[in-house]
Amino acid sequence: PSLPLSLSPSLPLPPLPLPLSLSPSRPLSLSPYLSLPLPPPHTSPEVHAEPGAGTAALVEVLEALTVLLMDAENRERLGVRGCAALVLVARVHAENGPPLRACFQALRAAMLVHEQHRQTLVKSGGVLKLAVEAVRRHGKRTEWADQGPILAACGVVRASTLSDDARARTSKGHEHAKAAVELGLLPLLLEAARSPLAASAGPLSELLATLSRLTVTDTICQQLAKMDALKLAISELANHVTDAQVAKQACFFLANISGNDKCKESIREGSGHIAIVQAMLLHAHVGSMQTDGVSALGNMALRMPENCAAIAECGGIPAIVSALSQHLALPRMQSKACLAIRNLVGRNPELVEPILDAGAEAPIREVMNAHADDYMHNLAKAALRDLRCSVQLGVLFTGEVGEAHCLAQGEAGGENHWDKFLETPGAQAAARAELEALGVEMGGGL
Repeated sequence: PSLPLSLSPSLPLPPLPLPLSLSPSRPLSLSPYLSLPLPPPHTSPEVHAEPGAGTAALVEVLEALTVLLMDAENRERLGVRGCAALVLVARVHAENGPPLRACFQALRAAMLVHEQHRQTLVKSGGVLKLAVEAVRRHGKRTEWADQGPILAACGVVRASTLSDDARARTSKGHEHAKAAVELGLLPLLLEAARSPLAASAGPLSELLATLSRLTVTDTICQQLAKMDALKLAISELANHVTDAQVAKQACFFLANISGNDKCKESIREGSGHIAIVQAMLLHAHVGSMQTDGVSALGNMALRMPENCAAIAECGGIPAIVSALSQHLALPRMQSKACLAIRNLVGRNPELVEPILDAGAEAPIREVMNAHADDYMHNLAKAALRDLRCSVQLGVLFTGEVGEAHCLAQGEAGGENHWDKFLETPGAQAAARAELEALGVEMGGGL
């Protein structure tokens, strides 16, 4: 706190007091920090810096800060002053690619597993608007040649849509994704994906991952379908089918956009399911890619009998069962594979035998036995039930031998309300009827 925090040699930030308490889920306002007037540049004759020396030093400082912010403890120490400093750097150097790239990388690291930073930077700092403007400015001006700030801005957008902080009761990841779409990010990303920027696999996978994170509502799925995003994703998956990272992100995008029934039909008509199965067969040892491929096929099969038949025809059933058997230890694979199998046989009972012949019962039973009575256990049991396998759906008696008499007669030292029961009208009437049946006449009462 005693050291001055400087954005660059000419832009020092005056030290301000930190808030006394920080809530992990309550966003803080950056307005008191961002509204400060900036002092004039230094004019000391003793300083003889070379042109660009300050910018180069700032880039190195921001890169070092990014490495530090990858640690959770350092991320907590950033505070509201640190967030404000990063936002100021992004605003001041909006036209300068290298420091803007380094600043966006630091902002992304600050938002990982920290919901308070996410909400503070998006609501008060306006980082989504800064990121979208950076994509538009550096993409249009350089014809998508300056990939550094563009891809770093995509990383900021993706980080703002995460929901990975267990300390926060709620997450605004969906709201942030919708806000980015409202700022006009979708057409920019699709234009970038069709530009020379996406010629290599790395930038293309980044763009597809960002599109996937923004596909959160049915309306957004429809917008992407009208922009021919499905055709783009399927064609790029086919062109880069040998690259595991591009295949993973393309399958992830197709899985998310399959929430819309029209998009499911378009994927089948564009032979997207064939491209997914081919990618799964080529990258059988990449668990994350296999999981997203299974998820895409499972989402396509939901409520779509024609899609189920097409998936089975192109060899999707052996690919799904093989992925589950080979990557059985991945929790996400367990759930996605069970859901995919249920969706396949839900309206296509003729697929039960092919799935069983592929060997699906054994890994599903292993998943069910590996979990206690929780969501995953019930999901695996439901998949076995839909496959018409033998499962125990009833609740078995879990008591110990010798406790049966306690259930029938009660505990020996427990409370006894028999005398009170005999005084009730029902018990009196029952006793009188039983005595009369034995020939005993009751003159008055019992």
